[in-house]
Amino acid sequence: MEFQGPADSCVINGKNMGWLNCTACSAAMGIEWATSGESTPSGCTVRRRTGDTIGGLMLKQVEPIIQSYGITTEKRIDGYYATPQMIASRLRDGKAFLAQGNTGVLIGTRHQSTAGWVNHCIWIERPTGWVKTGAGWYRPSYVAAYDPAADGRYDFARGPQTWSWATLLRFCAALRPNGDATTETIGPGKAWAMFLTKKKTSWTAAVPPKTYFWKYTLVGDYIVSRTRELTGGFSAECEKPRSYRVHSTARDKFPQDSYNLTELLNGSRKGSFIGAQYAEET
Repeated sequence: MEFQGPADSCVINGKNMGWLNCTACSAAMGIEWATSGESTPSGCTVRRRTGDTIGGLMLKQVEPIIQSYGITTEKRIDGYYATPQMIASRLRDGKAFLAQGNTGVLIGTRHQSTAGWVNHCIWIERPTGWVKTGAGWYRPSYVAAYDPAADGRYDFARGPQTWSWATLLRFCAALRPNGDATTETIGPGKAWAMFLTKKKTSWTAAVPPKTYFWKYTLVGDYIVSRTRELTGGFSAECEKPRSYRVHSTARDKFPQDSYNLTELLNGSRKGSFIGAQYAEET
């Protein structure tokens, strides 16, 4: 999770860029996701590489930085915007994305991260709860939202969150394309976004036949439950292992506060999290 604040968290040429770094921080999180943790630049590193020290950044400014890591991008802005169906389709294909919107729609909710209406950029991944729409296409019920401004100050939201599909669409529709000082929004059914495709990973997970293993369920970046399963054996590409904390509401179910896990990236168990002991770099 990459937080943008406080103001002096990123100083470039004597200028405090922290609270202007939401797009750079979201791009940094996207790079980490797309490279399966092999590249982990900070938001300040991304910002410095743009050469811009005036105001917030646009998606087109961080796109070449992301692409320099060998990541394929698809930018949808201005009249070439993304629709809800397109967002759902890209997520269903295994992509994740930087979403631009406005935090005003979050005020008064548990997702609030700013005091006022501010154009903002967040990182979105890990869709869950797929349902079929009346139009016949599928969309997720929830997504994992990584808001760089959600650092817990003033009792605001902190860390990775689970957003409903409706919350995501409201956030995107509230973007003020002509700046924070204006009131015109891009409106419902539209989103400015940049989709990233995950690079082929160099990690593989293998669980031998007749093995009992734990499969973990996560909400955002937090473990909420696990089930013990018996397998006939399987292998799959996987994320570089990392540590995940147990959610405070589930602490009584686990003997530890955190676990090293890896996410499976293909096969019938795609999207499942298992213990890091089954993963190795190939």
